[in-house]
Amino acid sequence: MHKDKILFFNIGNRDIKLDGKELNKNEIRSKGKEIFNNFDQYKSKINIELIEPFLNQFKDDIKKIYLFATNQEDSEYNLQDTLYFGRIIQKILEEDYKTECEVKEYIHNPTDYELVFDFFINFFKNFDDSTLKIISNSGGIPAMKFSILLVATSLFNNLEVYSVDEKTNQLKEVQYKNTIKKEFIKKSALEFLDKFNYTSIISLIERNRIENQKLMFILEYCKHRLNFDFETANNKLNGFLSYLTSNQRDDFNEYLVELKNDQKKLISELWLNMYIKWDNKEYIDFIGRLFRFSEVIPQYLISLHANIKIEWSNEEEAFDKLNLFISNYEGMSNFLSNVRKLEKTERGYKPNRHVLTMCLRYLIIKNILVEEDLMSKVGKINELIDKLRHKSVVAHGFESVTKERIIKEYGESDLVKDINYICGGCEINTEEILNSLLKLNQYIKSLILEL
Repeated sequence: MHKDKILFFNIGNRDIKLDGKELNKNEIRSKGKEIFNNFDQYKSKINIELIEPFLNQFKDDIKKIYLFATNQEDSEYNLQDTLYFGRIIQKILEEDYKTECEVKEYIHNPTDYELVFDFFINFFKNFDDSTLKIISNSGGIPAMKFSILLVATSLFNNLEVYSVDEKTNQLKEVQYKNTIKKEFIKKSALEFLDKFNYTSIISLIERNRIENQKLMFILEYCKHRLNFDFETANNKLNGFLSYLTSNQRDDFNEYLVELKNDQKKLISELWLNMYIKWDNKEYIDFIGRLFRFSEVIPQYLISLHANIKIEWSNEEEAFDKLNLFISNYEGMSNFLSNVRKLEKTERGYKPNRHVLTMCLRYLIIKNILVEEDLMSKVGKINELIDKLRHKSVVAHGFESVTKERIIKEYGESDLVKDINYICGGCEINTEEILNSLLKLNQYIKSLILEL
């Protein structure tokens, strides 16, 4: 015999009857105390009709039973408290059914949903999902019945809920997975969606064993796209498209990420990623992406105006291309030599963001490029990164990066507006890419609501 089930009961006014009759609700505490103190005298008259069906059904498999009884501190409101009902039932279960039983006392207002919810959250937090939990949906105060269901169904998969048909005394399973739990999952998923947290939605759906491959494909697409894994993202999108008619597919073709080494497109994806990190207050990750942004903008502008593409992926080639670019403009090398802290070796200047930014600065001075305001903002962002990133966990230290520090170091100008200004100068439509993702989120929301 393997005892592998834990049972949970909220004890209410109807959980004990004498000779089949309910007690006066305003005498629950006092009469319950009298019965408990004179148990042998009353034992033959006691009925536990809302609990017996569970004992009959699961008696050979019960590991432990928990009884939740009210025991309010304020004597003005505790006439209907079920503390002694719980102790009476505990005595019956331990003596007659040889079952381990524990009474858990609730001392606050049992009609206060917030307090009751916190009580059950704290109670269940140390339980794992290995043992089957069985909850009675019969008996108890409505707030406590609702809260135990909401908490337990959100925390556990290994769970069954039953109510007692009082006409037949038979157990009826409550299909909570299609009611309470599903509504909780939907609400949680929509909250994650507002934060572009596709990974958490996927985890929520998988953990609750919800089968919806169409939704999973589009969520996986979004997750991989935000991780710059565009090949996998496109594969997931194609999986999603296979569930649509040919007419419907046309609405989603824009989401196929076709880069083909398109630096402009990559920068727009980087901007979208930065926007989400900033909006979610993930400032450490935001600074890490801002560093990459400060690298790629000078690269992009040089390739745009000088028809020379300097890629970091091949450092040797980038080195040669950069120094060839510098030698093509008379006076640029001398200009760079007067700039402090630029890295130069015997072969020439290293292809990093500071050198590239100064190259662009020279072109502006010589009126070859007219983007002074844009480059001043790039330079200011470089200064911010040098102050905050170097000692943070995305570089070489452990210092925190907060919004307050960013604003303090950057000055009065709005960093986000400056980033958008730079993107505009690079002919990158940030509003378009954000609206595209928000439009997709609206579609995902409709799929979630259909679960």
